[in-house]
Amino acid sequence: MIPAAPNSITCMSFGSEMILLFGTEDQKQRYLRSVCQGAKIGAVAVTEPDAGSDVLNVSTKAVEQDGGYLINGSKMFISNGDIADFLLSRCGLTNPDAASKTARHSVIVIDGDSPGIERNKIHGKTGDQSHDTAEINFSNVWVPKENLIGEEGKGFECFMAFSTGPGPILLPRAWVWPRAPLEMALKHTRKRKVFGKPLSESELVQDENWQRCNMD
Repeated sequence: MIPAAPNSITCMSFGSEMILLFGTEDQKQRYLRSVCQGAKIGAVAVTEPDAGSDVLNVSTKAVEQDGGYLINGSKMFISNGDIADFLLSRCGLTNPDAASKTARHSVIVIDGDSPGIERNKIHGKTGDQSHDTAEINFSNVWVPKENLIGEEGKGFECFMAFSTGPGPILLPRAWVWPRAPLEMALKHTRKRKVFGKPLSESELVQDENWQRCNMD
């Protein structure tokens, strides 16, 4: 099985870096203190069904209303989505038609118990099954304006700064995930016998491309 522990561990505080970099003192007290105490789990809600992780083309919208924002949209494959106490969501604000795409979005913290949030845990994944992922739907979810991270229209800058932070943590995963199934395949071909000889000695497996993958 492909190791999932690193994913689960590193995502427990996912999103906290953005609050640390761009959040107000009140936001840090409300969210970061609880994360450090192990009382709350965060999530970053960016990926969407139609946009993937293309942060410039997310369609979730937040419209100013009653001193806050009314949020509507859907997110997909969100780490910690089914268990998060708060979600940092990238949303298009009341200026979705701004000339520059980078100025159309902002980051808003959405408390997990806000009315209008629907979470659907994703089952049947090929790997990383112990890691919680979910589809999240926002239907007229209202959040106060003090939940805005940084400034309106600065969501792209927030996410670019945030994305450079977890890089060193994510690199080992990028190395382990491809290597684990390759090692499993090599082990199988050496152990499995077909027509009286190991599968690894068959002509197809001995092909040059296969040999390049053999790490011995």
